[in-house]
Amino acid sequence: DHGRVLIVHGPSAPQKKGTKYVLDAIKEIEKIRDIDFKLLVDMEHDEVLESMRGADIVIDQLLCGDYGVFSVEAMASGAAVVANICKELQQAYPEDLPIASANPLTIKDILLRLIDDREERVARGKAGPGYAYRVHSIQETAPEILRIYRKVALAKGRTATVRRIDYHLNICKKKGWKGISDGK
Repeated sequence: DHGRVLIVHGPSAPQKKGTKYVLDAIKEIEKIRDIDFKLLVDMEHDEVLESMRGADIVIDQLLCGDYGVFSVEAMASGAAVVANICKELQQAYPEDLPIASANPLTIKDILLRLIDDREERVARGKAGPGYAYRVHSIQETAPEILRIYRKVALAKGRTATVRRIDYHLNICKKKGWKGISDGK
């Protein structure tokens, strides 16, 4: 623990990610809390990942209503992650989704809570890598995607495509990836 809480935000598309609201909230918070903030722009991807690894809190987006690759990378880094997850989608995710949901109206309060509640911040950060791997790793996603492609290929009568997909599903099975069965 380095004392001051480090918050980072790496917007690939600032308008779509709600960067204005993030910066407004940070400006207000800096008046009442001793924090460090870093805006990750004009950086190589590996530099962004390195910055995330040193962060306590990573803010993804406040407008989209769902999380994306940046949040997954942030969870994998072990930082507490903030992103807007709309109510309809919150129910679709596993209960242990470690992302703190925020929107333009709640971002300041959510950040203050995470800054002040070290236990919650650390718990969310510790839960992130396991969640990211369990839900988003190639071992989890590839078999499911292959099964979807197989279903579409079968419906369209593309037997050669089905054979290629079965070949890849068998490779996944041999590697011991979860979710693979003979029933396809």
